[in-house]
Amino acid sequence: HAVELAAAASHSYDRLYAFGGDGLFNEVVNGVETDVAVGFVPGGGTSVLPRALGLPRDPVACAQALAGSRREQRISLGRVNGRRFTFSAGIGLDAELIRRVDDLGRRRDGKRPGDSTFVRALAFRAPGATAHVLHPGDMLGLPAG
Repeated sequence: HAVELAAAASHSYDRLYAFGGDGLFNEVVNGVETDVAVGFVPGGGTSVLPRALGLPRDPVACAQALAGSRREQRISLGRVNGRRFTFSAGIGLDAELIRRVDDLGRRRDGKRPGDSTFVRALAFRAPGATAHVLHPGDMLGLPAG
């Protein structure tokens, strides 16, 4: 739905602000239909795009910085299969990992189940291999088959 909202808003405003994670930012980038400035406020688990742009990690500090500035920074966009992307496009293992993590959703504590999902995705891509995930202070080895 963010694609449609961004498309409509891009015709009515000279600046848009998106508060969310990298998935929302991707939807907004794919929705805008005009040369409108877009501010990315981190609200997701990682929010890589605002970090890559040098914006504050704290959402309130970032919103204040964006609202108080008239400076604009142009970024290059890539396009794959008709969809734009801002900083990277994944295929293979990383795309499979993101799909699996998204399918699982968030845990009760709000975190995503990344490590075990990574091992399962690796097992799917490399049957018969053994994967080792290093954590501070311990190592977990799981057969990848």
